[in-house]
Amino acid sequence: AKWKPGTPDYESTPAHYPILLGLFGITVGGFTAVVLGTERDVPTSLRIAEDWRAPLGGALIFLCGAFALSGLFIAVAMQFHRKRTARAARALFIASIVYLPLLLGALVLTKR
Repeated sequence: AKWKPGTPDYESTPAHYPILLGLFGITVGGFTAVVLGTERDVPTSLRIAEDWRAPLGGALIFLCGAFALSGLFIAVAMQFHRKRTARAARALFIASIVYLPLLLGALVLTKR
């Protein structure tokens, strides 16, 4: 079925926006826990650098959120692969504008 202007696309309805916001919030919460770190003597912490330990729970929450957001980016890319339309290309472009700076920002912030 061809998409008609004025009709919502089944992959991008407004009902998805709170889900995306929640996934982003989960990722930011885990990222914040990892960046803030924890005390040295906590047995459930991960050693990231010589003087930097992150709580295991925060690292797992960050990984789960980042994996989910990566999955959404891959889903948009696969949609473009299936439908080579201007609308799908624009959606992939916008997804990359949002996702890639967040990913690079996370990498920069975790580099000490």
